[in-house]
Amino acid sequence: MRYGLSAWQEWGKTVRLDGRVDQWHDQDRRAGTTWDVRLALRDLLYDRGEVALSIYDTDGVFTSGLGGRIGLNRYFSRGFVSVAYDLAGYRFAADPGDSLQHGFHGTVDYDLSATTAVSLSTDYWFGDRQNSFGLGLFLQKRF
Repeated sequence: MRYGLSAWQEWGKTVRLDGRVDQWHDQDRRAGTTWDVRLALRDLLYDRGEVALSIYDTDGVFTSGLGGRIGLNRYFSRGFVSVAYDLAGYRFAADPGDSLQHGFHGTVDYDLSATTAVSLSTDYWFGDRQNSFGLGLFLQKRF
């Protein structure tokens, strides 16, 4: 079971603040909480773009830690491009000690038509005791 609450506030056309809190419980009565706060500055470096700064925290059964992210987004008439860098310090339940993690993320979303969209994403995490790469493809058909 997962519960979540999110809210946002815009200040004019150039500043937006987003916040989210989630709590979950699994079938073994284990629980976890995550939260994040994001400040987006629109049209700061370029038109139809955004610079975003985030801070987030995870407190779960297997992983806990605090992190931050800086992201750049550029919006186009039929989609957007996004790149981001994360820096997070995690504690793993199975491995004592802290672990510093870095992450690079990229996403391209494109509307193929009024009813079809495609999204390509990639993630690369590296640092203490971790080196992983992910690639995603999402095709959406709207009716």
